[in-house]
Amino acid sequence: ALSKHSLFTKTAVTNMQAVLTTFPLITSKTFPDATKAIADMSAKLGGDLQGTAIQVGKALQDPIHGITAVHRVGVNFSDAQKQVIKQLMATGHAADAQRLIIKELNLEFGGSAEAAAKANPMKYMVNQTEEVMVKIGGSISKVIMKFMPLVQRLMGGLEPVITKVMAVFDTILPPVLA
Repeated sequence: ALSKHSLFTKTAVTNMQAVLTTFPLITSKTFPDATKAIADMSAKLGGDLQGTAIQVGKALQDPIHGITAVHRVGVNFSDAQKQVIKQLMATGHAADAQRLIIKELNLEFGGSAEAAAKANPMKYMVNQTEEVMVKIGGSISKVIMKFMPLVQRLMGGLEPVITKVMAVFDTILPPVLA
């Protein structure tokens, strides 16, 4: 659904989400919000989704130390927020600490991916067209794969005939071309 509201293709979003799954502390409780925050941050800063996923993933994987990763791109946390994050982590509430980081990311970058899509309708249209073409290609591929055994049998049956025709050409053509 993220690809329908941004300039990122479904493939790019899927690849970004695959990177995000390499951070085990990010669970289903924060994964969807983290995904959207990454798209917004990447759109606003002009970065690639995978690089942004690594940066945000590190921040969410280790919220106490990880906030320095997002601080480098202008997301600031007050001393009180840093204390709350430490307290949440100390009491086993990692998802709540992650939500606090995502909230700050949203304050800084929220809505940027959708705004970028609206600002560049041609690129958005091209991406959506590519998505349709991928779906069509997948459907055609399935049909071709169903007929592949028949084509292979046909080709196997034609191989001796083709070999004989080639042998005839090999004997007829050299004298004619000479």
